[in-house]
Amino acid sequence: MRYPEWIPSLSSQRPRRSAREHVEAVKAEVQWLKEAKAIREIYFLEWLANTVVVKKKSDKWRVWVDFTDLNQACPKDPFPMPKINQLVDSTYRHPRMSFLDTFQGYHQIALAPEDREKTAFISPEANYHYMVMPFGLKNAEATYQQMMTRMLRDKLGRTVKVYIDDMMVKSRRQVQDVEDLWGVVEILRQHKLRLNAEKCAFRVGASKFLGYLITNCGIEVNRDQIEAVK
Repeated sequence: MRYPEWIPSLSSQRPRRSAREHVEAVKAEVQWLKEAKAIREIYFLEWLANTVVVKKKSDKWRVWVDFTDLNQACPKDPFPMPKINQLVDSTYRHPRMSFLDTFQGYHQIALAPEDREKTAFISPEANYHYMVMPFGLKNAEATYQQMMTRMLRDKLGRTVKVYIDDMMVKSRRQVQDVEDLWGVVEILRQHKLRLNAEKCAFRVGASKFLGYLITNCGIEVNRDQIEAVK
């Protein structure tokens, strides 16, 4: 992923004061990113962004970088995103389905070397920039969708449906589901795209996909979302 040549010059955000628990959450996130070789320390730069920390439903902390100014300076990628309702409707009545989720999907796309400093951010102990595509960029979804579309172009619409990092492999005939699934897995393996085993479901009759419960009998409402609304 890279930015246009004519992107305007950027300026640094002012450092924000953070609560102690937020500071510890950022330190833990930075350590994890360093071990994953997703970020690198930087010393002399013109652009810096702050981190944002919020609590997830699991009571764990979610940390991301405030790319508001960078997103305003960067033009929108016009790549057409799939329509969720059309993807869900096309899953109707398949005897066997597999649901795949990539592991830290955005981080599996490298940033162009000349654009890495634009993602620089402030941490409690040092400043870093990303080596891979981070969450929060305006064009991250379009970039990822474009990559998946190119990788699975020969199978899209026939045996696989993709929305960013969510994939569904479907088979009309039960005896063919292994072959269809293996074909997709082989493509992912060729491109060294890793899956999150905890969020994958292989050869099942029902599972959640894009906010709906997909079954071999039809499409149902996701009960978790109903409870959230209540």
